[in-house]
Amino acid sequence: MTGSLCSVWLVAGMALVLSSCTKDAFDLRSQYIGPYSFTVEVHGAHGVGQDWFITDTTYTDAGAVLNGSRSGIIEIKGSSFELQALLHEHASLTGYYNHGSGSFPSTGSIDYTYSFYSPSGSTRVHLAGNKQ
Repeated sequence: MTGSLCSVWLVAGMALVLSSCTKDAFDLRSQYIGPYSFTVEVHGAHGVGQDWFITDTTYTDAGAVLNGSRSGIIEIKGSSFELQALLHEHASLTGYYNHGSGSFPSTGSIDYTYSFYSPSGSTRVHLAGNKQ
């Protein structure tokens, strides 16, 4: 009887150890990573003295969505931006080190908007990307 009780504890202990070493169950980043083509819209207003400079431009940029350094974090990179976002359930995104939010409407597209501020004004950037 003692031998079977020890076996039960041994199996339960091994199961606990193995379950604590497994990868996060909600790490779905792999379905979104890869090369992307982005359309980038930049809207901003900055004042210097009494002069205001308005930025309103749209351009395309080749980049990628990559796994971040932590579970659940993705990196969104282009030639003019490098962002990190937290991937939530249902493919929604929130900025990790930026004021941003968005989503993956499908596994082949991303929609993300972020803003940055300074004492002289603010800029809002909208990224719409398609996986290549």
